[in-house]
Amino acid sequence: MQERQKLFQYCLMVWNDWNNDTNAHPHVGQEGKIAVVHNGIIENYLEIKNSLIRKGVVFSSDTDTEVIVQLLEYYYKKNQT
Repeated sequence: MQERQKLFQYCLMVWNDWNNDTNAHPHVGQEGKIAVVHNGIIENYLEIKNSLIRKGVVFSSDTDTEVIVQLLEYYYKKNQT
């Protein structure tokens, strides 16, 4: 577990996006601890998103990429307890 915590403490991503749109990358989790930049398509993102919404996760965009960050943060928080 300690190694996993180090991973989240020391990962850094630099991204410059001139677009201030809500759907622009990077997407950040509700607690601001995890950020994701993704290039591709998540085919089943609506299924995952709806499952997370039922668990109380709040989304701020309409993109499939935000599903990744919210899913990671959900399980990260769940494993902290």
